[in-house]
Amino acid sequence: MHSLVRRTIQASLLALAATAAAQDFPEGSTAPNAAELKPLIAGKVFSVKTSTSTWRLQINDNGYFFINIGSFSDTGTWTVEDGKWCSKPKKSNASCNEMRLSGGSLFMKRDSGEIVLFSPQ
Repeated sequence: MHSLVRRTIQASLLALAATAAAQDFPEGSTAPNAAELKPLIAGKVFSVKTSTSTWRLQINDNGYFFINIGSFSDTGTWTVEDGKWCSKPKKSNASCNEMRLSGGSLFMKRDSGEIVLFSPQ
């Protein structure tokens, strides 16, 4: 019986991981080039809802960003590449995340594979 419970939990975790990895950007979305992406995010504050939390993300014109997630906060530098927002936070790992535009809305694919909406505040 113990091995049955363990196999059930493992199967559930695999299914959950597959679901998160299976997320994709909205159909018809486009990847902005770096020159298009920068003015869409620079000097703006966003609310970003993930499956587990809500972020307040402030992306300053000077290449620095600030993020608040509940009681956690971090800061660091950012740049853009074609279709990507790259961040180098002080407290976590640097990454470049894919960005897409769809119907005037901006979406990002997190490192986990989850697609989130950047909602301007």
